[in-house]
Amino acid sequence: MRHLKTYRSLVATLLLLGATAAHGTLIFSEDFENRNLGDLDGQAGFEAMDEAQVVSGGLSYSSGNVSVPQGTRNFFVDGPPAANNWVYSNTFSAQTGAVYFSVLMEWTNQTQDAFLFFALSDGVNQDSPLANSGGFYVNQQGTFFGRIRDDSFANTTNESTDISGGQNTSTTQMAVGRLSKDGTTNYNTLDLWINPDSLSEGTPDATVSRDMGISELTTFYFFSGASNQNNQTVSMDNIMIGSSYDSVVIPEPGTLVLLGIALSAVALFGRRRSR
Repeated sequence: MRHLKTYRSLVATLLLLGATAAHGTLIFSEDFENRNLGDLDGQAGFEAMDEAQVVSGGLSYSSGNVSVPQGTRNFFVDGPPAANNWVYSNTFSAQTGAVYFSVLMEWTNQTQDAFLFFALSDGVNQDSPLANSGGFYVNQQGTFFGRIRDDSFANTTNESTDISGGQNTSTTQMAVGRLSKDGTTNYNTLDLWINPDSLSEGTPDATVSRDMGISELTTFYFFSGASNQNNQTVSMDNIMIGSSYDSVVIPEPGTLVLLGIALSAVALFGRRRSR
């Protein structure tokens, strides 16, 4: 009986740790591990340009207490054929509260006027590029900008935070963002953390304040803008959208590992009881 109580207590503790590790609610997650190699378009709800591919390999990130392990597949686009391309888009369950997102990214051959834009919106309207959206973009100088665009006339508010990398980076960059409402019915605040090293939210590196003109988020997309050139490449991995900071910086497999340990403990103590 004493052994039974011991292993029940251990399992309960491990399960509690697993629940704690998950935190928040993960609304959407894509690490491309279950996608077929080749065209991303049509896979798991993605709409994508022909050059958008799922390829072998994966990105990883580690800084301080934040660690995202490398997988076996990731997203890759090689040379958008013309300026201003909707590279990919997908949807998630409609949200009206604070929404967090994170993504890993590497790029090469940014041009002077080019930018790479990852954003959340209430839909993708290719006739009104980038309207009613909030997210981050990267330019040639290696600057991450937080950006809110509030209508089809391209009214934009930006706030920047510099990183190393610039035109080319072989070091994976991690961007974490939060879109929220400050006393209004519409989203009007974007917070951005670049290359975080803490599992706690802390002070953002950049904050953008502007009414986005929408009260609901349903879509994320990646846009290659301005005069991006044909030899540009972009790799992205581990797209996560959630209800809290920790839900998008702690990979889900961590919880599964803890649960696996708990099940192993059950089996171990069960065998000892049977002796």
